[in-house]
Amino acid sequence: MATFMEKDVLLELVSGTLAYIRSETTQQAECDRVQLKDIRENIWITSCEELDYQKLVTDIKNIRIKYEDSNAK
Repeated sequence: MATFMEKDVLLELVSGTLAYIRSETTQQAECDRVQLKDIRENIWITSCEELDYQKLVTDIKNIRIKYEDSNAK
């Protein structure tokens, strides 16, 4: 369950992660971008009460972590 504000935070987190990995050119990065876009779409169409905030935060952060070393250059 998420609040309206948490839903907004999730959308910001997805957008930030998409921006963070935008310059990656690997096949894995493309798959992750598609997954993030699917997550974003799901957040948009799902009511706040039906969102699992902690799971979504974890899923999004796990994608971002994959690219932190390559973006630190």
